[in-house]
Amino acid sequence: MKPIYILLIVESIFGTNYIQEIPDEIIFYSNGSTFSPLVYIEGNATILWTFDDSTTNPLPNPIKNYGFNQIRMNRLKVTPWNTLVGINLGYGGEDSGYDTILIMPGQEVSKVENLNLVAPYLKLWCSSYNMIDSLNFNDFINLETIEYYNSTAFQYISLENTTNLKRLCAEENVLQTLDLSGCTALQDIRVSMNDLTDMIFRIGITQFTHICFRDNPQITNPTLFSNMENYPLISELFIKSTNQNGILSIHRTFDNSINFMAHDNYYTTIDFLGAFQDETGWAEIHLANNIINTINIDGCDQIKHLDLNPNNLSSESVDDVLQNFDGFGTTNGYIDLRGNATPTSIGFAYASSLEAKNWIVLTDGATLIDEDSSFTPFNFELSQNYPNPFNPETKIRYQLPIESKVVIKIFNILGSEVLELVNEKKDAGAYEVNFNGENLSGGIYLYKIITDNFIETKKMTLLK
Repeated sequence: MKPIYILLIVESIFGTNYIQEIPDEIIFYSNGSTFSPLVYIEGNATILWTFDDSTTNPLPNPIKNYGFNQIRMNRLKVTPWNTLVGINLGYGGEDSGYDTILIMPGQEVSKVENLNLVAPYLKLWCSSYNMIDSLNFNDFINLETIEYYNSTAFQYISLENTTNLKRLCAEENVLQTLDLSGCTALQDIRVSMNDLTDMIFRIGITQFTHICFRDNPQITNPTLFSNMENYPLISELFIKSTNQNGILSIHRTFDNSINFMAHDNYYTTIDFLGAFQDETGWAEIHLANNIINTINIDGCDQIKHLDLNPNNLSSESVDDVLQNFDGFGTTNGYIDLRGNATPTSIGFAYASSLEAKNWIVLTDGATLIDEDSSFTPFNFELSQNYPNPFNPETKIRYQLPIESKVVIKIFNILGSEVLELVNEKKDAGAYEVNFNGENLSGGIYLYKIITDNFIETKKMTLLK
C-alpha cells in the first residue's frame, strides 16, 4: 500500500506559514511545553516519533521537552500498525478505573488526525485531562476501553460499529448527545456531569452492569430509564438528577450487591416486583426528592437501605412499606420515610418491630430514631436542592461518612460568590440547610460543598 501524503499549512506562533508533507502517520497536536505520551505495543514493532522540531524518538513513552507552551505537531509511525493496541494521553484511574493502566498526566492534546489507521487494532484509548473536542471511533472493532475524563472541550464522540467496547468513562465533560446503539458488548457506561440531552441504547437485552448517568438534569427524554427490563445484570444504576419522571420499573436483578441512586428526579411510581430477592445480599436504594405516590417492594428482601425522603406517599403506603420490611425478617437495615405522610398506629407497630431487629426507621410524626441516631452514611453526597426550580426558598441536603470540615457556598453563573451557607466542622451524618434567594435576581446559581475529602458543585434555578 502506498503511503498517504497530507499537505499541511501551519501558522506558527510568529504568524508565518510553512508547508510540510506528512506521510501515513497519526498526528497529535499538543499545546504544552512538554509532550510525553505512552503507546502500548503487542509483538515486534518499530516505533518512530517525529516531533515538531524534527527530532525523533523510538520509544513507546518518549519525553519531549519543548521548553515553552505552543501548539505543535507530533507524529507517530508504528510498523506494523497491527501491533499498536493502546494509546495513553492522560489517565488518572478515576471512577473504578484499571490498575493495569499507567497513571499519566494530560498531554494538552487538542486534536488527533489519522487515528483510523489503527481502527482494526486499537484496544485501549485514554485521553483524560486533554483539549480534544471530538473523537471518531467508528469501526474500531477491537476497542475495549475508552477513558476520557474531565475536559471542558469534549463535546462529541462517534461509536458506530464499536462492537467490542466494554467500558466508556467520559465523565465531567460537555458531551451533548450519545448514541450507544453500535456498542453491542458495552457493560460499563459512565457519563455523569455532562451536558447530555439524550442517550440512545441499542434495542434488546444488554450486558450492562454499571450505568452512571447522574447529574445531567438537562435531559429531554424523561423516560430514559423507565423500564430496566433490558438490563437484568445491572448492579449499579446512578441516575440521580436526570429529569426522569413517571414509572421506574425493575423486575429482575441477579447481583448480590446492588446500589441504585435515582433521587432528585420526578418519579411517581416505583415497581420493583420480582427484583431484589437475594435475602443474603445487599441492595441500597436511593429515591429521595421524587414525587412518588405508589411503590411496590413486595418480596424485595435484598433491600437493606431505602431512602424515600421526601416523597408523596400516603399514610397507607408508608404503612405498607413498613409492613413489607418487617415481614422480610431481615436485620440491620435503614429506612427513611420522612417527608411523606405520617404512619398510622399500625405502621408504627411495624416500625417498632423493625427497631427490635436493629433497623433504623425514620418517619414523620413520632419518629422512632431521630436524626441524631448512630446511623452513619456510606459516602459523601450533595443532593440536588429541593424544590428546584424554587422561589424564594429551597433546601440543600448533604451527608458525611466521617467527621469533616464543611463549607457550602452559593455562586452566580459567572462564578462570583453570593453567600456562604455553612462553614464549620460536622460529625458524620445527614444534614439539611435552607437557602433563601429573596434578595437575589432570578436565574441559574451554583452551590458547592467543600470538605477535606469531597468537593461537588450543582446547579439550581431561582424563579422570579
